[in-house]
Amino acid sequence: MGTEKLIMLVRVRRFLYDAKDNDYKHRGKVAEAWLEIAREMGNENGKQWATKWKSLRDNYKKFKKSTETANLSAYQNTKNGRGQISCAF
Repeated sequence: MGTEKLIMLVRVRRFLYDAKDNDYKHRGKVAEAWLEIAREMGNENGKQWATKWKSLRDNYKKFKKSTETANLSAYQNTKNGRGQISCAF
C-alpha cells in the first residue's frame, strides 16, 4: 500500500501529527492535506489514508512502549537496578 511513501508525505505536513503545531486542529487544512496525500498515493479517498496513518502511528507507539517496558524490566532485575527505580520520581 505504499507505507514508506505515506510516511514521507505525512512527515512534510507536521500539523497532521504534531499536537503542538498551530494548524493541528484546523479541520479544513487537515482535510485538504489528506486529499493531497490521497491524490499523490493514486486514490481520491483521503479518509482511507488518514485511517492507515492512525494505525501506523498507534502500532509504533505500542511498539515503543513495549520496548521501553522491556528495557526497564531488564534493568530492574539487575543488581544496580534494584531500589534505584523506586527512587526515580
